[in-house]
Amino acid sequence: MNPNKIRNIIKHYKKLRQEQPDTWIEHCVNQEKLEDAIVYAALAENHLGKRNNHQKRRKKT
Repeated sequence: MNPNKIRNIIKHYKKLRQEQPDTWIEHCVNQEKLEDAIVYAALAENHLGKRNNHQKRRKKT
């Protein structure tokens, strides 16, 4: 792949993430303890207790 094309893909991705941050990842990053971040990541829940669409069928344990 052309280096310029790779740069453009990265630039586009960074712009997209700035405009539409991933709330699930941000929620994990904002936890004070690593243990809490891992729990929220495993549950796939954001700060509102909601899950990604592709995670809704998974049971909460």
